[in-house]
Amino acid sequence: MQSVPVVVFTCDSYLNLIPAFSYLFNTYWSSLQKVFVVGYTPPTFKLPDNFIFASMADENIPSEFWTDSAKQFLSSLDSEYAVILLDDYFLIRTMDVSAVSALTEYMIIQNDVMRMDLVDDRQFSGTAFAAGHWGHFDLIETPGDSPYQLSLQPAIWNIPMLLEIMGDNMSPWEFEMESQHIHEMEGHRVLGTKQCPLQYSNTVGMGRGTIDEPFLDEIPEDHIAHVKELLKNK
Repeated sequence: MQSVPVVVFTCDSYLNLIPAFSYLFNTYWSSLQKVFVVGYTPPTFKLPDNFIFASMADENIPSEFWTDSAKQFLSSLDSEYAVILLDDYFLIRTMDVSAVSALTEYMIIQNDVMRMDLVDDRQFSGTAFAAGHWGHFDLIETPGDSPYQLSLQPAIWNIPMLLEIMGDNMSPWEFEMESQHIHEMEGHRVLGTKQCPLQYSNTVGMGRGTIDEPFLDEIPEDHIAHVKELLKNK
């Protein structure tokens, strides 16, 4: 199966997070994994060889139009499946890389799964139920009318399905809240696993745009000093 790309959404205000993000990504995932950094203004710093910058628009548009520019990029992506991350999701543990290919294979076979959670967003939603297993992964599922079915927590997405339900003129936060109509649509299931193959620290304070030190301290001791050096201009 073709390698599943990783898409990391950013913006001009958070672009300086990418050196630290990419350092931890290549440490805990792989420097061989292709990653698209999707933002607006190209960075002035050098990206790692496996990171490719793609601009969603000619200028940094307001966040309330995020879905418009995100759809523009996703429509051009040469893959039906992709892992979607945000720029302040700093990996803090070795990624179970086998999870991406295995769980994407499940999504291809089932063909009605829109999103496969890679963390514990679905497992602790309160509405989750057992959905069998795939290899060594115990699957869980949440009903279509569950809150945050469209959460932008780390996940594998079926891109055509995502484009089908992604509305216009919405911020990332508004998009995440637009879950109530999913249960009325054919397919578009949302699953996750009990194994939680990806662990990360959400290092930017919600709505503040500043580094959240307690979450930053979750980064392993071997790497924290270098990460802080990379973030010194943020």
